[in-house]
Amino acid sequence: MIAHSKIHARRLLSPNDKEIRTVSSLQNECFGFSWGFDALKQLVTTENVLTLLANTPHRENSVGYLMARSLHDEAEILTMGVQAPCRKMGIGTILVMECRMWAQEKRVSNILLEVEEFNYAAQRVYEKCKFDHVGRRRCYYSTYRNDMTDALILRATLTTKNGQ
Repeated sequence: MIAHSKIHARRLLSPNDKEIRTVSSLQNECFGFSWGFDALKQLVTTENVLTLLANTPHRENSVGYLMARSLHDEAEILTMGVQAPCRKMGIGTILVMECRMWAQEKRVSNILLEVEEFNYAAQRVYEKCKFDHVGRRRCYYSTYRNDMTDALILRATLTTKNGQ
């Protein structure tokens, strides 16, 4: 668990229904939709999936989440969000750094993700966490106006403790 200024991210090792509903609620609040309880429950109980919840001492409930999965020597951040009133507090950075630690424990060499091209706040978090722009997916995201926007593909290259 990473803690910074009393903000902490905790790994959900065996998420219960309440924690899965929390992830669903946060996803809906951050993006205006959720993958749904059943899909999230199936995903979070899958082997090699990381689910994180972030908490602050100022709020009773979780204020952010991150989900990632690993396959062989790569990992992918599937989704991450932080409640609007809690942004710019370093919560996204803490979540991503905890994900990096998890990936290194799994001996992953790269973490990949897609981020909406106009989500500059998220891009700053990923840049701070040493992600590089490696590609683009054209017309990947649908906006609230039913426009299509591109996804930027970002990658962080990790090294293990022995340098490999």
